[in-house]
Amino acid sequence: MFRHSQSRSGAIRLWLLIPAIVLIVLLLMGIVILALTVEDWNRDLSTNQAATSPDHPDASLRCVVLPLEIDATAELVQSRAKSLSGWNVANTSTNPAHVIRLERTTRWLRFVDDITVELKTVDGGTRVSVSSRSRVGKGDLGQNPRNIRELLKAIQGN
Repeated sequence: MFRHSQSRSGAIRLWLLIPAIVLIVLLLMGIVILALTVEDWNRDLSTNQAATSPDHPDASLRCVVLPLEIDATAELVQSRAKSLSGWNVANTSTNPAHVIRLERTTRWLRFVDDITVELKTVDGGTRVSVSSRSRVGKGDLGQNPRNIRELLKAIQGN
């Protein structure tokens, strides 16, 4: 009887060990994914917003000028945003025509980021400036710059 009790105890320990190993593997995978996602540890852990500017050090976060009229640019931005996964156009009825409000819901944790697109007529077309802000959290793990890059790439047709 004592021998039967020991083998049963070993089986119970094995069943406890398997979930523990699975949990450790999942934790390590999460750490690896986080390490691959974060581009700038100083910025991404302490800032929950990003914006384009004409002279941004990162060329992918500079304002773009599209060779279109402001109304055509507004239509383009809205249609391209709607075609992106997780993006939608927020209620724009109270916004002026040159400001477009978008929302992007992240894939995994379903966080919502607010994206504002400002359009301005300039020589050569319409300048598109984009800002993105997380609704929750102190740091965005680089999601807001990724939002801006994704939208700019879509409206430029890349």
